[in-house]
Amino acid sequence: EFFKKSENNLNPDLVDKDEHGTGGPLTVQRFASQPPFAEDILKAAASLGYKGTDLSGANPSGLNYVQGMVDQGIRASTARMYLTKKLHQTNLRVKLNAQVEKIVFNGTRATGIVYRDLITNETVTVKVNKEVILSGGVIGSPHLLLLSGVGPKEQLAALNINVVKDLKVGSNLLHHVSVKAEFTMNDNFLQNLNIDELVHYLTNQSGQLASNSMVQLTGFFNSTLSPLNDLQLYFDGFETWCSRTGYLSECQDGKLLNGTSDHDEFIAKLNSMKTNKNAAIIDDIVKKYEAIKGAPITGPLPCGRRRIG
Repeated sequence: EFFKKSENNLNPDLVDKDEHGTGGPLTVQRFASQPPFAEDILKAAASLGYKGTDLSGANPSGLNYVQGMVDQGIRASTARMYLTKKLHQTNLRVKLNAQVEKIVFNGTRATGIVYRDLITNETVTVKVNKEVILSGGVIGSPHLLLLSGVGPKEQLAALNINVVKDLKVGSNLLHHVSVKAEFTMNDNFLQNLNIDELVHYLTNQSGQLASNSMVQLTGFFNSTLSPLNDLQLYFDGFETWCSRTGYLSECQDGKLLNGTSDHDEFIAKLNSMKTNKNAAIIDDIVKKYEAIKGAPITGPLPCGRRRIG
């Protein structure tokens, strides 16, 4: 419900109304510009039964355009739509050029954090009266917990980190592997991406550069081994000279291996192709991609390594 309250969806007729909201601070809409040949790819997918639904809905399936957090041709990030509008508040302070290195605990209660100023290299401790909210992402959050003593005690002891709580932090990492599939198309769409188009965008925040081109085209499918949509196909890169296919959760029991506070030395062991089932599912999505690529409505798109042009 919170996500629905935060959303201001400007294309309610294109999505499942029960899954989206209007009137919130985050503007969500379809990109204003789509490459002409994207429609051909959608028709090819539809001819094979892959007609797209709301890809942010409860049961996304088929190939379709995604919506984006875009406001007046500019990315509507949470920082832009939330933080920049609240910087005048006296109870908010945003610290830039800082890296949190540790959560401070009193017993098992978080009482503050330690961060390093990346400009002065000074180490600063910040105490809290109520709570510490950890929001470092799928990699950063467990990494920081491990550095702070929350994790497998054997792993922490080997690194001389005091154990606050023995938990399986850093295990069960789920990550999806992608398979790169390149093709060429006879289309001159990208030849229009010139200095005039750039000036037009900088002046009006509209046109082709107000879009993310083919990246907005993606789809969800189920493999022959699952009744659920466990496969995703998406197009990668503004110049769109490759697409990617991937299995959404084939990385079983991945692990985060804690190193030092230096993020460059942080290690993730993904176990990407741990079972034969994973390889079979990857093979399945590649076959679906090949079927869409060769559908009669678009004509075969020969594989190659040249950019579209």
